[in-house]
Amino acid sequence: MGSVGVIEPTEHEDLRLFTTLNDLPETRALTHPDRPLISYSKNETDLVDYTGAELDQLTRRVAVHAAQALGELGLSQRKLVVAIVGISSFEYYLTFLALQRLGVTTVFISPRLADPGYIHLLKETRCDIAIASGPSFTTLERLRKNGSLPDSFTLLP
Repeated sequence: MGSVGVIEPTEHEDLRLFTTLNDLPETRALTHPDRPLISYSKNETDLVDYTGAELDQLTRRVAVHAAQALGELGLSQRKLVVAIVGISSFEYYLTFLALQRLGVTTVFISPRLADPGYIHLLKETRCDIAIASGPSFTTLERLRKNGSLPDSFTLLP
């Protein structure tokens, strides 16, 4: 089982230099490459520790795939709003960190919403793309097909 510890800033580190969430794993990969930065449950009893270097490398890999996918869709990543719809998982958070690394505005949306909730949040946030799976994907696909969401809305699994 993992342990909880606090990584204190180094003497030369000014916490005000962290202007984005992406700055944290990138910096920790350099300053504390072998220390756990995040722990996530593997099952009900075991945690897996990820060091700053590991988290940075995984985030970089997912960001490369995300950039390629967005490029294939012909979308400019800097102007996008992407919703991530699903239950919490390590992959869910990696996707978020990767999109942050690309400069994409990201919105977390609960998979427990009723149709009006999805429609309202996606329209109000001017969401261009949603990444969803399982029942959430099915719901958003139905809403897109019945015209409840803009024609420009893209749904990805």
